[in-house]
Amino acid sequence: MPASVASETYHSGIHNKEHPMKKVEAVQTASQLEQIDSLLSTRDPIYGDIWRFGLNSALRISDILALTTDMVKNLDEQRPTLQLREQKTNKEKTILLNRGALAVIQRRLKLHPKDEWLFQSASPKNRRDDPKPINRKSVARVLKDVGEKVNPYVHLSCHSMRKTRGKFLYTDHGYSIERVCAILNHSSPSVTMAYIGIVQTDIDDSYTEVVL
Repeated sequence: MPASVASETYHSGIHNKEHPMKKVEAVQTASQLEQIDSLLSTRDPIYGDIWRFGLNSALRISDILALTTDMVKNLDEQRPTLQLREQKTNKEKTILLNRGALAVIQRRLKLHPKDEWLFQSASPKNRRDDPKPINRKSVARVLKDVGEKVNPYVHLSCHSMRKTRGKFLYTDHGYSIERVCAILNHSSPSVTMAYIGIVQTDIDDSYTEVVL
């Protein structure tokens, strides 16, 4: 597997004696999504906003945290497109924001009209004259903790948002793997299959669904 893909596919996380270190997962069921929303609602709202924005935009966490309020303040009402340069690939990217992503933007702008960053840190260490977005490690830590409380357990990290959107587009909404590949900006459909965790699932299903 290419290094660029491996960095997104594998988690460098902490070994957990109850849930040994494993690949970061996509959320598999609607029930798990509901549990995650409920658990995040008990945390600082910024974490739930990042999760929902990531699910709806399929952007990498590095690109999400790099969004400034100036980038999203004057979106076209008829066709609200977001233009950015991907941190990882340095490629220009344009995405049409759906109502889920727009709801997050509108809420953040209303609650924090003077912030420079869409997901700005509120830490006392973050001086007002030098504001910064929330730390990626903080987001990862909260998601990991939330995933451990979900039943069945899901190994969440910052990559789970992209993985989950790709997985649901493919398995629940009938998108072709080639289309999901393009959305996630992967090099090939086989990379996307592995990334969203479909390959092993398909292999397992083939044994139980087809009896000769």
